[in-house]
Amino acid sequence: RHGLESDRFQIPRPRGTVDPLPRVLAGAGLPSAMFIGHVPFLMRPLATRIARHLGFHDARCRGRSAIEVLASARGALSDQRDGVIIMHWGDADRAGHDHGWMSDRYGEAANVLDAALGLLMKLLDLSDPGTVLVALADHGGGGRQRRHHDSDHPADRTIPIIFAGGGVRPTTLRDGVTLLDVPATILALLGVRQPESYAGTSLVGVAPRHSPRARAVVAASPAPDASLLPAA
Repeated sequence: RHGLESDRFQIPRPRGTVDPLPRVLAGAGLPSAMFIGHVPFLMRPLATRIARHLGFHDARCRGRSAIEVLASARGALSDQRDGVIIMHWGDADRAGHDHGWMSDRYGEAANVLDAALGLLMKLLDLSDPGTVLVALADHGGGGRQRRHHDSDHPADRTIPIIFAGGGVRPTTLRDGVTLLDVPATILALLGVRQPESYAGTSLVGVAPRHSPRARAVVAASPAPDASLLPAA
C-alpha cells in the first residue's frame, strides 16, 4: 500500500491511504521520538525531513551500535512519559549482510543487542502499567542466501515479537501475528483509534490496566527466529 518495494532509493507511489503511526499519534496529541544509527552528514537534512513528515517530533541519528543508539535515547526514556519512543538497532543486520546470518560476527552482534536490551530493561520501570516495552525484528535472514533476507524461506520471514510491562499478562501470541499487528496494538495501548487504512489488528491480552498516561518503547532490530536469540 505504501509503495515501498525495495531498499534502494526510490520515489514511492502509494496505492492507498497511508497513515504512519507517529502521524496518527500526533493527531491525538501524543509525541513520537525516533533514534537510529549514524546517517552520513549530507543525508541528515533529508532524514530529518522524512522523520518530520512521518510525524516524529524528535529524530536523532547518532551512534553506530545498539548501545550508542540507546545512549542517545536516554533523555527521552527519562522525560517522555506518553506516546511512543522507537529505537532501531542495526548491529545484527550489518553483520548478517557483511558476514552472513549465524556467522561468528553475527553472533557477536547478537550479543551486543542482548546487552543493549538488558540495559534498556534496567532504564525502564517494567512494573509500571503505563509503560510497555515492545522488542521485535523487522525480518530474519540467511534463509536461501547466507547474506540476504529477501526470500520466502521461514528463516527470512520468522521474527520475534515480545511485549513486556506492568500491565502485560504473560501469554503466547496467537498464530498468524505479523508486524502489521504491532502499530494497531500500540494505538490500542495508548487509547487512540485505529485508522481504517490499517490492515493489522490489535493483539488481545496485552492491553495494560488503565493509566492516565501511557507510552510504548519499541526496540527494533533485524534478527533470526526468536529461538536463536540469546536470553536478555
